[in-house]
Amino acid sequence: DFLQEMSQKDKKINSLVDMGFPEDEANIAITRCGVDADLCVLVDSISASLVAGDFNSRNISDHQVMDRCFDSFGGRKKARLMEESKKRRMQYAQGSGSSFAGSHDEPTRIPDPMVGFNLPSDRKPSMTRMLPEQAVGPPFFYFQNVARAPRGAWTTISKKFYDIQPEFVDSKYFCAASRESGYIHNLPIENREALLPFPLKTVFDAFPHYKKWWPSWDPRRQLNCLQASVATAKLTDQIQRTLARSGNPSVQKHVVDECKTWDLVWVGKNKVAQLEPDEMESLLGFPRDHTRGVVKTERYKSLANSFQVDTVAYHLSVLRD
Repeated sequence: DFLQEMSQKDKKINSLVDMGFPEDEANIAITRCGVDADLCVLVDSISASLVAGDFNSRNISDHQVMDRCFDSFGGRKKARLMEESKKRRMQYAQGSGSSFAGSHDEPTRIPDPMVGFNLPSDRKPSMTRMLPEQAVGPPFFYFQNVARAPRGAWTTISKKFYDIQPEFVDSKYFCAASRESGYIHNLPIENREALLPFPLKTVFDAFPHYKKWWPSWDPRRQLNCLQASVATAKLTDQIQRTLARSGNPSVQKHVVDECKTWDLVWVGKNKVAQLEPDEMESLLGFPRDHTRGVVKTERYKSLANSFQVDTVAYHLSVLRD
């Protein structure tokens, strides 16, 4: 039964296993992020371990990293950047380097709130940062990964990019859905400009037709990070039947938890449904039908693994003519 007693940790492990993740990876992610972490954060954390694997177990070389970042640039600066990176890696191997997050085994401190160096709504002057001389662009690089990456991942990645500290941003400050990401880049951070028109930042602003059926006991006004997996028809049916039988506050709280986990929206009395791909496109800043032409599951998958356009555009706006 939908309301069967089960520990919060066990429920999340079962959900992750149902999505196709190994049970041991699910356990590690919950230990890493905490049992209270949203399911989408746990999914991102497991996925991010692949990136950590790329930088660690697969032992990607400095030349490979630099080639990916500076593919379109040639000449002396690229060679100088690679040579400097090689020197810094040797320093770290000898124990003489330092890291913004300490040793490889220390968890990276994630700021709260996750607002980056500045936001379009900030009225105070932008903070300043000093980049190592070797990292000052052009050429520019821009690396993105989920914020709550495995332990040591950000330290490892930062070492590849001159110890530049990640800029952690939650896209909920740019749209009506959360997406916690970290960005390592050497872009200027002054004189950024937001895309116009400004994106809508609440569910009711973005999709006003949902307000009609949204119950007062569901406090959500923004959605969680959009994910590739979707709720089953069995779950949405169970929610509808359970609410028809009982309006107990404990039942309502359990339903809200499920709605948060799967980003469900209210489409009728006691009836919830998954967001459609075109709604996800809108939240992420893409034009309608941007992913049209492939099956629905592939649309969900590609959107779940994409970036939030308004957030990235704000960072890249400093490159405008």
